[in-house]
Amino acid sequence: SECRLSCLNRLRSVQNQFPVARRVAPIGVATTIGWSCNFRTLRHVIEMRTEPSAEEEIRLVFSQVYDLLKDKYPNLLGDYEEEMVDGLPWVKTVHRKV
Repeated sequence: SECRLSCLNRLRSVQNQFPVARRVAPIGVATTIGWSCNFRTLRHVIEMRTEPSAEEEIRLVFSQVYDLLKDKYPNLLGDYEEEMVDGLPWVKTVHRKV
């Protein structure tokens, strides 16, 4: 019973570390991504994926997507405001539906 309790505590410790470990553990896989969308979808995805609750890597990618497009399409993305949260921008607008 002492051994089981010790093993259970170790298992819980490992389970708590998994979400962090999976971000940095190399698995040797390279990928490419293709994605198509309309501007309404793009606006929605930028808003959702730059929220502070999104994973850090996703927030970084979609803040870069926003940076690439904001000057090219000011009429479509000009109403956005950027708020820095944890060193990454949170892109949001009061006009959520366009």
